[in-house]
Order: sequence, then C-alpha cells, then structure tokens
Amino acid sequence: MTPERRLAVLVRKTQRLLDEVAYQLAGHQCTRADRDSTAEVLDELAAALRQRPLPAQVIDGTQTE
Repeated sequence: MTPERRLAVLVRKTQRLLDEVAYQLAGHQCTRADRDSTAEVLDELAAALRQRPLPAQVIDGTQTE
C-alpha cells in the first residue's frame, strides 16, 4: 500500500470515528475514555499529515504543489 493510500485510509477511519463520537456526544453517551481515544486518533492523523508532503495535485490540466 502506498503512503498516500495509507493516509487516505486513516482519514476515512478518522471520519467514521468522528461521526460516531458526534452521535455519542449528542446523546450524552461519550465517556472520558472515548474522548481520549478520539484525541489520540486525531493526533495520529495530524502527525501523518505533517510527516510527508502530499503528491502534486492536477487542477485544470496543470500540476500544482
């Protein structure tokens, strides 16, 4: 799996987790442990985003960085 694909998988995993936590928060069911583990996943995502520059994107047929 490429680094970009691993990052994309982590982003989707985080998105699903945040959806679940938002639901729990709205229902007053989110525990301290839930919040702590969510913060750890967000820290992991932030580190992954900072670790490696994203590949150049193609916009309107031109490459940008």
